[in-house]
Amino acid sequence: MSEKFEKTYISIHEFIDSWEKEVYELNQLDYFIYLMINRLGFQIEHDFLNAKNRNPYLQVDPDDIGTLAFNIGDSFETFLESNCLTNCDLQCPSKLDKKLTPKEQKYVEKNLHIVHIIYEENWNRRQFLVTDILNYVVLDTLFDFYNYDIGINVDESDFGLLKFADFITDILVKFIYSNGQNYLENAKENATRLFDKLKLEEDAEWDEDSNSDITDMDDEIENGEIWKLGNNSIQNLTDEFLSNLNDENIDPEFAEKSLEYLHNYINNYSGFTNIEDINKEDLEEFITFWLIRELTLDTQIDLSDSLNIFSQFFSWLEFSKDIPISNMYSDIIKHHIIELNFVLNSARTYLQNYSVVSGLLEANTSDTELIDGYFEITSINKDGFLRLQDIHLKKIYYNVIIDKKFVVLFEKGFIFEATLKPTGYGWRLLNLEYVFPRIAKPYLH
Repeated sequence: MSEKFEKTYISIHEFIDSWEKEVYELNQLDYFIYLMINRLGFQIEHDFLNAKNRNPYLQVDPDDIGTLAFNIGDSFETFLESNCLTNCDLQCPSKLDKKLTPKEQKYVEKNLHIVHIIYEENWNRRQFLVTDILNYVVLDTLFDFYNYDIGINVDESDFGLLKFADFITDILVKFIYSNGQNYLENAKENATRLFDKLKLEEDAEWDEDSNSDITDMDDEIENGEIWKLGNNSIQNLTDEFLSNLNDENIDPEFAEKSLEYLHNYINNYSGFTNIEDINKEDLEEFITFWLIRELTLDTQIDLSDSLNIFSQFFSWLEFSKDIPISNMYSDIIKHHIIELNFVLNSARTYLQNYSVVSGLLEANTSDTELIDGYFEITSINKDGFLRLQDIHLKKIYYNVIIDKKFVVLFEKGFIFEATLKPTGYGWRLLNLEYVFPRIAKPYLH
């Protein structure tokens, strides 16, 4: 899909009502926080909590995810207003990639004693901000949220919560990198125009959806096809398929789990609601990006088993509902099954043998600028060094090193979602999160 419709965790009207400000008082910092809340909510739900085998006691409902994201946004704005934007000369949020000047280094020596001790002589804005966000925004908010809102007792020694905190902190820092200069450099500048624009768009979308629902209902009634409105939803279709599934070689629980991935893709990511609207590009995106990403962490499901379930489901749709998806699906699998298997097995093997904690610690204490993104392997030399290219910015990174035991897992054309750290001779791969096949390239945003 050329356009994505991410879920809104708090509407613009709800945000303004909750922010205890009149519209004319809202500034660019408020606008930044609003965008950040919805981005954070989406990534918490789809990139962290959606991993079924990751700390199940931390799972919460989507409504609670919105509450958590809002609380973090509220705490983050208070932190920025009380510290970075008023009482600190470094202005880290709007200058995150700028090196410290001699004058600023003297300011650090005089005022930031704790950070000075932690990082010794190696100081940069990213370290200062990451340390403060993690300790004074994210961890405090997570403790309060789980202890009081959810009613689960957690403390500072809870490893799952610490990993969650690192994940959230990383999202916040990435969001600052991409939006900090746009909105935080002039944080107090009035943003009424921006909020009014969002309000108009939200109101127009609401009116359009309401009118569309009425028009579609009338059309369906005229055509005598009112049954399609309910029975052809993805949830009803998968429920009906599973209720008729009598293949003793397929575990019903795994079948339901695989089809849930398709359900989530259509409802939360694709931009369409009816499965009959799916085209070949959508199907490629689902298989090569969405499914590969989900199965990377859900190691209980084998790729071949999952693909077999989809094959049967799409054949059933064509036979029972006259929805012709099966041939498109078969063509994609026929041409890419080998690479899909290779990519998924490589990613799982890497993540099972790589210390995520060590990677997070190295990233958070790095004294050099880190690069995050999607990187395609353009070559692997005989010594095991990789050459990677950022698929969006087109920048090439030479002499990228990973542990030698992992080199054999990858081949030219694979795409990493990862972090790169500069070294004296090139780069080092940190925090490899996912590996995607080359066919997924158009769908990585």
